[in-house]
Amino acid sequence: MIDSPQNPKLVEKTIDKIAQVIFSAQIDRAETLEIHVSADTDRITSGTVDGLELNADGVVVSSNVSMASFAIRLQTFSINPLKAVVGNVELQEPTQGSIQMVLNNRNIAYVLRSKKVLDFLHEKETIVKGIDAKSVSIDAVDCQLAEGGALSVQMTYGIENRDEPIQIDLQTQLEFIPDEGAITFRDTQIKTDGDLSQKLAEFTVAQTWKFINLKYMEIEGVSLEIDRVKFQASKLSISAQVYVIKIPD
Repeated sequence: MIDSPQNPKLVEKTIDKIAQVIFSAQIDRAETLEIHVSADTDRITSGTVDGLELNADGVVVSSNVSMASFAIRLQTFSINPLKAVVGNVELQEPTQGSIQMVLNNRNIAYVLRSKKVLDFLHEKETIVKGIDAKSVSIDAVDCQLAEGGALSVQMTYGIENRDEPIQIDLQTQLEFIPDEGAITFRDTQIKTDGDLSQKLAEFTVAQTWKFINLKYMEIEGVSLEIDRVKFQASKLSISAQVYVIKIPD
């Protein structure tokens, strides 16, 4: 065990490394970013961190997710302080906490036009007979959130060697189901024209649902459970419980 009064610099370095390792691998950029680690000098030398908090605005994380604002608070957890000093932060046991995020119209459009979503589309061999999935591009996305949870999504798909793009117009009502911890789509309306349009419409609905329900934020060692949602004009506020069994690489 490290004797903290004689090693104040080591304690400070350990705390800095904890914050850097936990968040630097996941956050690509942020307009503002504040990290605070709560740690008693004596307890941190034995590996106990009393809490960790991050607040950020204008965030883009490495899974191609954009958020207007994001906050995470983790409860007490234990690590090996000597390993943490060299950047190897391993949890001794699982921990949990909470997250709060705000998603606006641009955030939803950002992820639906991201490389991640396009890669999902290109994983398919064909969209319909005669149309290779890799010949399809996502050319434009526009999203509008209204008061009460009404959501409108327009996605424009391009098809290689075809002059006319395919536009998908999704209109739906978002509703949070507390017992399921999920946001559902109700009274969904989609305009389609033919099999290709129908398949792209199904893809649009599926990817929109996954993002709204934070599926793109679930990574190895971390799971989320939505517990509160607030629908407002042009934005969606989501609170969730986070469970961490492994610090993401």
